[in-house]
Amino acid sequence: MKNNKYYKYQLGIIVLSGIVESIIAILQRFSFLESNHSLFSVTGTFANPGPLGGFLAICLVVSVGLYIGRNSFGLIGTLVCLIIFVGLLLTDSRAGWIAAMSGILFLLKNKVHLSWKRKCMLSMVLLFVCVVMYLHKKVSADGRLLIWYCTMDMIADKPFLGYGSNGWIANYMYYQAKFFEEHPNSDYAMVADNAAYPYNEFLWIWTEYGIIGLVLVVGLIYWGIAYKSHNRYAYTFRATLVCFTVFACFSYPFHLLLSDTPQRMDIAAQNSFMNDPPEKALEVMEEAAKIIPTCELFCDMGDTYRKLNQYKKAEQCYQLATNMIPSRITPKYKLFVLYKDSGDSLSAVKIANEIMTMKIKIEGSHALKMKGLVRMYLLEH
Repeated sequence: MKNNKYYKYQLGIIVLSGIVESIIAILQRFSFLESNHSLFSVTGTFANPGPLGGFLAICLVVSVGLYIGRNSFGLIGTLVCLIIFVGLLLTDSRAGWIAAMSGILFLLKNKVHLSWKRKCMLSMVLLFVCVVMYLHKKVSADGRLLIWYCTMDMIADKPFLGYGSNGWIANYMYYQAKFFEEHPNSDYAMVADNAAYPYNEFLWIWTEYGIIGLVLVVGLIYWGIAYKSHNRYAYTFRATLVCFTVFACFSYPFHLLLSDTPQRMDIAAQNSFMNDPPEKALEVMEEAAKIIPTCELFCDMGDTYRKLNQYKKAEQCYQLATNMIPSRITPKYKLFVLYKDSGDSLSAVKIANEIMTMKIKIEGSHALKMKGLVRMYLLEH
């Protein structure tokens, strides 16, 4: 009985936290409170809506589990679930939605017995829902598919031992550059960006710690979900673990607990580029490239090599930056300027024509200005 009461209080705290977060999300949505991110109106107390969606998915599963255990929802139970459901909807987190559905279905599987025909109908409905969610934010979904594809390439090179701690972020962008070098006309070019997370924690574990690390983590999760207990709340905890596991397949919950060393190194490299002599800046940026390579970092490295009259290395940096994110005009324009200033008119014209025909994700005033200068050069040559 003491254990039951202890677990009940634990689950109750989770539900209460979900109610608070949902109310904050609702107030943010209607501009009574400010969010914690300039690009998203709803974040709760989190930095962005992604983690909030995962947290509220768990809270919703716990709420449903508690009231299913009582065999009656009642007015209060219905109201609690409704508040958290609205908060979850406002996050616009597809990973959170899918995770919540998975956890609730796990809760219901021993409560509701369906015929095979109804199971088929339910499967079709779930498939339809997944398609709708994919189309809801197709660009974002395609971006994750690209990241998963390149991550699988990484795994194929080191499947057993992995790349070690922080190995994913230290190597991923090189693999993305390799992908676009081999597939220059890929439709994924328009969704590519600097990737901070693999958006699948199991692929991340496999990448960094190899198949041994993956088997250990999956084994622990399987044990937790399959564990049998006479405690009346154990099934709700198992459903919560199902919800978390599904969320981890599409998001980055483990990364919320990790060190921010790569990000701090990236900031240090930017500061060094702007403030230090070229030789010193280059040392810092080359170290950063081993920890957190980005398109912008290699553009800065290319600029620094140009200052030191190392044009071949500058060209390599600009080309790598171009391959990392093909829809960015800046690295390609820098490559064009390098060829133009060094007197390589053939290469300059070739890149200039590519710039004029390339698809750009965001064509702002900066991009239009660069295109204008390139157009003038082509008219003269």
